[in-house]
Amino acid sequence: MHRTFTSQMSRQGWVRLVGLASVLLLTGCSALPPLPQRPTSHYLTDTGDTALGRGVQAAGERNGRSGVRALSNPLEAFAARMLLASTAERALDGLEGTLE
Repeated sequence: MHRTFTSQMSRQGWVRLVGLASVLLLTGCSALPPLPQRPTSHYLTDTGDTALGRGVQAAGERNGRSGVRALSNPLEAFAARMLLASTAERALDGLEGTLE
């Protein structure tokens, strides 16, 4: 009678194998390199006189909602990002200047 590998290995053997694999995977991920120093993020608060600022003010209260909308289509998400960037009058990502 031909016995397969799985039938020869006992339940205790499987538990040991899975336990060893788990330990190896967890210890391999435990020593991640440190994150590089990142610049401090800033945002503008005086945006009421920009087109985007007036648009946000006109939208009014959001009843506790953030106003963020997830776009699942990557082309729509890219188009929305480019439209917002081209409409920005004062700063993009906290950096003063304009896109050209």
